[in-house]
Amino acid sequence: PSENAKDTTPPSISFTAPAVDTHHRQTATVNATAADNVAVVEVRLYVDGDLHATDAAAAWSLGWDTTAFEDGEHELVVEAIDDDGNTATDTRSFTADNTPPVFAITPPTTPTASPVTLGWTVSDGQAAEADPAAAALPLPPRAKPSRPSIIAAMKAGSVDVLLIHGS
Repeated sequence: PSENAKDTTPPSISFTAPAVDTHHRQTATVNATAADNVAVVEVRLYVDGDLHATDAAAAWSLGWDTTAFEDGEHELVVEAIDDDGNTATDTRSFTADNTPPVFAITPPTTPTASPVTLGWTVSDGQAAEADPAAAALPLPPRAKPSRPSIIAAMKAGSVDVLLIHGS
């Protein structure tokens, strides 16, 4: 080919991380694989249509600061650009989730009963992972300890819970 011949073959690009439809907090690393018959010179990351980050060196890795966006689903697009300006894109949806879940303990209706059953709810505006119907823990009767002690541990969805008794 002549030195003046323009490359008309677009590059290829695809997300390698994170997985599709995942939830992210703080900074998420977005990785992509890009290739071209000549050379990829830049990879760009767009969030909801706006340019967010660029990378001009292979192993294409870009950071997405999710705290700069409202919690909820966002469209991420990675774009590969080759030496002659040909482009290719790949699109995925990700969810920014920077609001911590709310954990509430339901006080026992008969606190002097033995055993006492504590109930709880865990709610998260993005992911409903806890099952409130299964969120109860019978606690055996026990004398008040002289110092705080862990009396129960459980997992409610993706939330680890420790119940501590004492002062």
